[in-house]
Amino acid sequence: MLQKLISDIVEQTDVIQDIKKPDPISGYVWSGVAPSQRRKEITLDPSYIALLLSAYPGGMTIRPSRFPDYNVLKETLMAIDYTPVIDTHKVGVVYVAPGQTREEEIFSNQHGSPAYTRFLANLGRIIKPSNQLEVYTGGLRRGTHGSYAYSWWDDMSQIVYHVATVMPNIGKGLFKKQEIGNDGVKIVWNDSGSPFKFDTILSEYTLVNIVVEPHSVGARGAYSDNKHENEFFKVTLQTAPSLPRITPIGAYKIISAEKLPVSLRHFTLQASLFCKAWESTGMDGPKTFPLQTNWQARLKYIRNSESKLPPKLPTGNQVNGVAHQGGSRDFTLYY
Repeated sequence: MLQKLISDIVEQTDVIQDIKKPDPISGYVWSGVAPSQRRKEITLDPSYIALLLSAYPGGMTIRPSRFPDYNVLKETLMAIDYTPVIDTHKVGVVYVAPGQTREEEIFSNQHGSPAYTRFLANLGRIIKPSNQLEVYTGGLRRGTHGSYAYSWWDDMSQIVYHVATVMPNIGKGLFKKQEIGNDGVKIVWNDSGSPFKFDTILSEYTLVNIVVEPHSVGARGAYSDNKHENEFFKVTLQTAPSLPRITPIGAYKIISAEKLPVSLRHFTLQASLFCKAWESTGMDGPKTFPLQTNWQARLKYIRNSESKLPPKLPTGNQVNGVAHQGGSRDFTLYY
């Protein structure tokens, strides 16, 4: 008996030790898909379904009501389905080539420097914007924004990066500006050789710019063949005049190329969280509003659907303490 107990403890210890640390790119994920689309095997007793569909033990004569209009039901379900159950964020990414100072020039870029390309490769995963049920696409559409995009997620949050160099040049960058201009937080990779001005990309929605500029190259290790491992970049923060200082960056930070994607992912996530709360609660104005989570938004859609149901019938006779009207029922919608 004692030997079996010791064996169980050893097995549990091995299981605990086998738990891997979060990957710097993928984070803590249980599968290769987004949290909203994880498929888990569930053993379910069929009789449990019947219990969910019934009103037992109370309200035996109360049955679910039907939507009179199928399109209304479809729109309601789509609104709920497209509202993620986790925190979602949009972050713009633009590349400023040497000598560029104007918005049109920046949005016309279709590639960046080798260091910028390596940065993107470690910033997140490549996704297809056409599959909106698997990942949060942040408004991206395949026809106007390209077939691929960058995204990162863990079990609590998901970020979609609107990368200007990945999007096709359609309409002189109009569709790029349409998405990136509406992003409150932007990563600006500045290789122009001159300071990047906050209002270079004209948009009233821009609240935070995180500007990355080449800084220095350190000495390589004696046994290393990676000539980029000791590249360093200067990261500074620009905020809108109405926004308080909300960053751990301080005046600036010097970050290595290896740690840059992870660091900027952390900075942009925190900045996006603050900006969403800042905007949705009234920006510290005379009127403030409570912060609404995605779960609360889904509940709001469900409650609004009740107003589109047929009106309840007048209360009639009482049977076992439950109201009903002749052959009709006082219907109630269940979820």
